[in-house]
Amino acid sequence: LNVSPEGVEKDEALLEIYVDALDPLKSSLGEVHTEIGLVYTKIGHLYGKKRDLDLSLLAYKAALKAYGEPTSTTLLGGMHPEVLSVWVCVTEHLHSMGRWDEVIVAGERALFFLRLAKKSLFRDAKLYTNHSNVSSASDIAIVKTSKKSRIQ
Repeated sequence: LNVSPEGVEKDEALLEIYVDALDPLKSSLGEVHTEIGLVYTKIGHLYGKKRDLDLSLLAYKAALKAYGEPTSTTLLGGMHPEVLSVWVCVTEHLHSMGRWDEVIVAGERALFFLRLAKKSLFRDAKLYTNHSNVSSASDIAIVKTSKKSRIQ
């Protein structure tokens, strides 16, 4: 957490840039798009750094909608890796706010996506091991590591 005056000014400037970028991005890309979700996620992170949990939570919820949540677990062919991270942030913020019933719901949703990501990781690793171009166990380990790092 950068609480120096320069860090705070930089965060404020970034926040202004991201908020100003939303309307043009939405008009060109639509409401449900990965790029819109990423911008809302960054806004949520910056408000969280300022400890404005209400606005951070609103931004994270908007990010989830932009990623296609809660009506769909897929967007553009699969779950965006950031969805799990956003649900974890939502859960943490709700916990900090003492909104216990909502913590349970958000935490369960985060666990759902964690399990989904885990299944996807193992399914993809298994598919890779069935390919003829796998030459060794070290190749399999590399695939598992690279897939795992993408969901963390």
